[in-house]
Amino acid sequence: MLLSSVTREKRLEEEKQLDYSLKAAKRFDVLALAISKEKSATRRLMERFQDQVERKVMNFVNKTNQSIVGIDKKGTEVKETVQQYSYNISSLEQTLNNIQKTVSDLYGGFGEIKDAISKIENELIKLKKLMKMSSAVLQCQELGGELAEADTVAEMNYLLGFTDSSAWIGASNRDEEGKFVWRSSNMPLWYLPWKHIQPNNWGGNQDCLIIWDSNDEPCQNSYSFICEK
Repeated sequence: MLLSSVTREKRLEEEKQLDYSLKAAKRFDVLALAISKEKSATRRLMERFQDQVERKVMNFVNKTNQSIVGIDKKGTEVKETVQQYSYNISSLEQTLNNIQKTVSDLYGGFGEIKDAISKIENELIKLKKLMKMSSAVLQCQELGGELAEADTVAEMNYLLGFTDSSAWIGASNRDEEGKFVWRSSNMPLWYLPWKHIQPNNWGGNQDCLIIWDSNDEPCQNSYSFICEK
């Protein structure tokens, strides 16, 4: 059965529209595929970007934490250093106070020495006449005094410098061997820079004391002597 021209034209038009629609659908599929690929590429790019950002952020955080730890450590070191300096300053202040006290004590000691020397200078007489101990005692008593005695280190040191030769002073150990006492006060002689290995009571009869040589001697030996008023 032959189609009419109108029907043929209509079919051709429908086929043409169908072909257009197929081509349009195909173009849409291609476009959708391209969009899908673009979305995948964009997603991968975003994931890489996010990963890079996260790594950089983590690196920054780690470095910041390390810096904070380093700052804390430096702060601790600075604190310890300041504490050490404070301790050193306190020690120096204490040392300075001790030095000042020592200087003050020395000045006080110098004053005592000066007073002792002034007193001794006005009281001492050295007689170069050679006598045994008992005669020297009598000679000093005739002059209104006694054989010299030293109650302090300063006085003893002055006595030692007062004579330039061996001389009797007023100490002996006649009552108890090895224990020298002053004649007038019977107080022990507690300071004397003895000569080497002295006193040694050589011969068993060295009971009297001479200075300059600073040793014990027999009381019958003759020496010059120092009197004090």
